[in-house]
Amino acid sequence: MRLEHPAPFGASWNGRWVWWRRPPIRTETATRPVVGEPTDEVALFRRRLRLTRVPPVAPARLWVDGRYLLTVNGVEMARGPVRCDPRAAHYDVVDLAPLLCEGDNVVALICRRFGAATSWWLPV
Repeated sequence: MRLEHPAPFGASWNGRWVWWRRPPIRTETATRPVVGEPTDEVALFRRRLRLTRVPPVAPARLWVDGRYLLTVNGVEMARGPVRCDPRAAHYDVVDLAPLLCEGDNVVALICRRFGAATSWWLPV
């Protein structure tokens, strides 16, 4: 199986894993790690950008182990991630350019990490 990445992205992803803290992991069996504190958590991320000009495209790839809400300059841009099997997760691609402007811009994410499996979410 070959995963096709949309332009301008290639197969290499130089992004960073970001969260406000590492989740505590314990082992339930010799081969089954589980979250040590199975509670839902919400984290808020925000970045201010100053642009001298708006680019024609500003693509971004997003993936969250739970749910997210992405806003650009206070306007909802995306919710996600797309539903998928956590063993073969897919990321979302959004173009931020339509909501960017010259001067100050704010990109914000509200992210939720579920603490336990539910009927609509399975842990990775």
